[in-house]
Amino acid sequence: MKGIILVADSTFLITSGATKGQKDDQGQWHFNDPSVAFSGKGHHKHKYPVGHKAHSLRIVSGIPLVTLVSPANESDQAFIFPLVEELVSR
Repeated sequence: MKGIILVADSTFLITSGATKGQKDDQGQWHFNDPSVAFSGKGHHKHKYPVGHKAHSLRIVSGIPLVTLVSPANESDQAFIFPLVEELVSR
């Protein structure tokens, strides 16, 4: 893989199941499915419930080499090393 430039990317996946949630007294959303999160906070551009994120390592032209799926409320940074480890193990 010498000479390949890798790009890390995380993409929200809109949940397709029931997304009815309830807001608590502190303004936090809670859903029946713990993998669903409402990412309507100030710095997020998504204003709808999302169930998961797809974290990918891609080559510069956009072709994905490895992808991991996580709940939407997981940190993107937590998946950089697991993605690289998965790619190296292949």
